[in-house]
Amino acid sequence: HGAGEPLVCDLRSPDDAGYFGKDGLGDVPDVAPTEEDSAHAFGVQEQVAAEGIVAAARASAGRLHLVALGPLTNIAIAVKLCPELPSLIERLVVMAGSRGPGNMSPTAEYNAWCDPEALSVVLNKFPLTTLVTLDLGLSHPFPIASFEAVMKHDSLQAKFFSAITRKSLNSASASGDVYLSNDAQACGIAVIPSSVTSSERLSCKVELQGSALTRGMTVFSNKNTPGYQHNVELVKEINVDVMLAAISDALSRQLTSHQECIVSVKSAATVDGHQKV
Repeated sequence: HGAGEPLVCDLRSPDDAGYFGKDGLGDVPDVAPTEEDSAHAFGVQEQVAAEGIVAAARASAGRLHLVALGPLTNIAIAVKLCPELPSLIERLVVMAGSRGPGNMSPTAEYNAWCDPEALSVVLNKFPLTTLVTLDLGLSHPFPIASFEAVMKHDSLQAKFFSAITRKSLNSASASGDVYLSNDAQACGIAVIPSSVTSSERLSCKVELQGSALTRGMTVFSNKNTPGYQHNVELVKEINVDVMLAAISDALSRQLTSHQECIVSVKSAATVDGHQKV
């Protein structure tokens, strides 16, 4: 289980149920694997998320690829518990921040807005973070028709994936013909690095002292001088078709239980001997 509150600021939530639902998975708990399924498939016991991250990193001997799709609180705590954590993780992919307007304030993206201090800790402690920002999703959306098509496979995981994305897809359909999912893009970038067609190394800092208008803003600079070292690989362009093909391939496999589904996800997330979490 993860942290119950941000590092410094009070816990903040959006005013509505959110694009992805109150639970972040489309508010369809009946289709989710049980805790018993997950424990059996992964062979793990319930533990504090930060401690689990440290344990996984130590066990993987520098081969772990860590993907963060929410506020960075748990990873920030993990790096405080284990200062050598950055050296134990081969690659960190983070979905956070924006080079343009935010979606929670005029300047702040949701994950950065929820816990700015945590994002700042992670960006300061890890030498290089692959950063997937809000504006990448806006400039490289998935065509809804194509996204719907990849979920039509007759498999357990396709039905599960379709159920948890239905709320956000319906919201997207009501306003146009494209689907914005930075989370899917971040996972795709982690598993298929070749899907990135353009990126840039930059310095990224998080505004921590500003007002409600600017707190949580991510500030980028191409300077590479003391105090402004390049600490992010900012993803600027991706091949959406490559990602859709990978999603389709993952959803096409025939499985018979949630336990197999979880094991399949775990196996699919191990690429060239590198474990993706």
